[in-house]
Amino acid sequence: MGYRYKLQLMIVLLLAFSVGLSGTWLITASFDDALGREVATAQTEQRMALYMLAAAGKSEDAWISTIRTLEQQASQSFRLATSDTLYQHEGSSFSDALKNKATAQNMAWCIWQDHTGAHLLQIAGVLEIEGETVYLEALRPVEEVYNARAALSRDFIWLMAAAAVMGTLAAALLSHWLTASLTRLAETARAITDGDMARRAAENGQDEIGQLAKDFNTMADRLSENIHALEQAMARQEEFMASFAHEMRTPMTSIIGYADLLRSQQLPHEVRADAANYIFTEGRRLEALSNKLLDLIVLGRKDFPRHPCRMKRLIAQVGGFYDQTLRSADIALHCRVDHACCTVEPDLFQTLLINLLDNARKAMPEGGKITLTAGQMQDGTWRMTLTDTGQGIPPESLPRLTEAFYRVDKARSRASGGVGLGLRLCAEIVRLHEGTLEFDSKEGEGTTVTVTLKGGIPENGTESESENLAETNAMGNAAD
Repeated sequence: MGYRYKLQLMIVLLLAFSVGLSGTWLITASFDDALGREVATAQTEQRMALYMLAAAGKSEDAWISTIRTLEQQASQSFRLATSDTLYQHEGSSFSDALKNKATAQNMAWCIWQDHTGAHLLQIAGVLEIEGETVYLEALRPVEEVYNARAALSRDFIWLMAAAAVMGTLAAALLSHWLTASLTRLAETARAITDGDMARRAAENGQDEIGQLAKDFNTMADRLSENIHALEQAMARQEEFMASFAHEMRTPMTSIIGYADLLRSQQLPHEVRADAANYIFTEGRRLEALSNKLLDLIVLGRKDFPRHPCRMKRLIAQVGGFYDQTLRSADIALHCRVDHACCTVEPDLFQTLLINLLDNARKAMPEGGKITLTAGQMQDGTWRMTLTDTGQGIPPESLPRLTEAFYRVDKARSRASGGVGLGLRLCAEIVRLHEGTLEFDSKEGEGTTVTVTLKGGIPENGTESESENLAETNAMGNAAD
């Protein structure tokens, strides 16, 4: 049975119970009140009859005459007795047990049915006259009271039937109104289950059902966002695998081809040297690819410990390591770094800086200048800005720079040994440091990369010779 029909049944049962209980109580109270009035009237008339017998004196004839007079005046029958029955209305039937229950102080009464089924009220009183005990009993018909109760019961049954019909209709409308929102919510849930992720429930009202609809929509929004994120992740994973397979297939095909050429034929020295050099170059590129992929996997799974580092010294170390590479490319590096410290993982930060410098180098195939500025900000962060004078990046490529295997200029990147993982690795390193990585570029003018990290610590002190090297000319090139 559906919830709507259960609710409808409960409303009808509750209505029937309430109306039935209240109607029964009203009929019973009305009947008891009417019967009580009949008993009170009978007791009053019985007292008057006893007074009249007492006034008649000790005379049986006078008593009988008085009783007959009372019978003519009232619609009831009497029985008069002392030790024996002196008088009884013709055709009447009295209960003998009631007389023994009456006393001079209290009258006794009872209701019983005669052979015709009529209800009779019998009341008995006792009177002491000159030492003689006189019993007076009256028989009063009260069938009208019972008939009135029966009529009320019949009317009430009809009223109950009408109330049941109207209550059923009202319960059907009420249950439909109460469960309509739940029905629509269930339909929405089924639609979402069938794949309609844009379907939402109507948020009507501020009651519990309305709040349930709001919570359901919030849940559906979160679910839709998670599914969309999963779909994007799957798409990126498929793109990642396709790019990875392409990156592996191209050099492996060449390596196998050149290796087979060297193995199967006698070649001139120059041709053998070119083949061996290509095999060596592509092998190194595959090695770099595997190392960067391993770094990405490790960064995604491990929380590296961090501690305060002197950033000028750290940048100077990277500058010294990368000096020869930039010199050979005719690229000048100019650094301006203050004395602040920052909470970082040193090896990861050096990897970050090397990758950024390497990307800047590849953007300037004919030489140029790289400017690196770093220091403590007023908001407590540490910021590093690296600007090159390279070819720049198209605006539509900026949002995708940190995607795995994405390259702005695929031909130039492949020629320089790039595999499209450097900036992805940089983004993961910045994420581990709870920082931000931002790109700003104009085609033909150059690119600016800004790294902002939390945990900047100002430091005062004299500059050492190695630190001054980072500020003026970390790679021995002329500073501005």
